[in-house]
Amino acid sequence: MIRTAFFTCLTVVSLCLTSASVQAHENPVEAAARCMERVEHLVNRCENAASEETQQCVHEIRRLKADGQYETAIQVARECVSSSRRRTRICIGEVREICTRCVDYLLQFGAEELAARVRSHCRAAVDQLETIQQRVENAIQEALNC
Repeated sequence: MIRTAFFTCLTVVSLCLTSASVQAHENPVEAAARCMERVEHLVNRCENAASEETQQCVHEIRRLKADGQYETAIQVARECVSSSRRRTRICIGEVREICTRCVDYLLQFGAEELAARVRSHCRAAVDQLETIQQRVENAIQEALNC
């Protein structure tokens, strides 16, 4: 279950990375818009993967607890948190990669204001991914405590 979600996330990230390069014929405004769209798409995909995996983990933890297998439930919770943290690190890394490429491209054209907007958008995306990670951990902890 966890491996499948992790490999799904890796596939998503690799697809986003291969399409993340900015095309040289774009003007800076179009390039910035495309970069921000890619970042949003990546955040949405990562959020969906986190939600799906969290639901599976919470269900499994509750089932194990209902069967009296508390130690196994704790181990599953640890694995789920670890998997989620890995996915979040990968997602944040990909967001940063897209943003670095985009900002560098914009700065080549002297579009400092656009680059600043993209940087701000990227910081917000990273914050969103970190918030999602915290919600995942809270949900798993709550499932253990119920």
